[in-house]
Amino acid sequence: MDEVHKARLLEVLKRNQLQLEGFLTDPRRDEKDLHYTIAGQLRVLLCDADVPVLLRYAAESNVALKVWAAYPAGFKYRTDKAIFSFNALIASYYPEYDAYEMSIEDFLDTEIGAVPKVDKISNIVSGTIAYTPRKLIKWISNKDGVTHLELSPMQSLETIKFAIEVEGNVDGFTQTDSLLIRSAIIQIGEWTNEAIKGLLTTIQNS
Repeated sequence: MDEVHKARLLEVLKRNQLQLEGFLTDPRRDEKDLHYTIAGQLRVLLCDADVPVLLRYAAESNVALKVWAAYPAGFKYRTDKAIFSFNALIASYYPEYDAYEMSIEDFLDTEIGAVPKVDKISNIVSGTIAYTPRKLIKWISNKDGVTHLELSPMQSLETIKFAIEVEGNVDGFTQTDSLLIRSAIIQIGEWTNEAIKGLLTTIQNS
């Protein structure tokens, strides 16, 4: 990659980091449902089919980005059984006790959770919907009105959304929290924010 294109990547990376940190630390983050906005940024930074900005810049800079997660790289659930699985640890930039270290590329395609697949009409459970970080980020961004909207809701995403609902009251507004999605996107966002800052520091000191 030539220096002009690399400089453009850096410009976009820095801009997204400042915005991402602002969204993550916003005291009204949950009330504003900013995990949707964060998912859109993660799509650009981690999951874009052509130029995932963070991954591309790290590769061009010869810096390996590592994640600590609850399951080993490449982990997959059995989809022929009804499984509900949720872990408090989704992604950490820093080493965690009893967690698995892997590359960010491997992490994006490692399953991090699963919910029973329920038929809307019969209400019969028939297997499992498992999801990876990449699937979750792209589903939210492309199906749920972040970068694109499908008028007919994606059933897999809706099932994950409502697997755990936490209802509360924030400043007079009744809030329903899609816990599995919100917690995953926020933690991946926090990892991404730290990874960008760490990458820029490494490059500056090299």
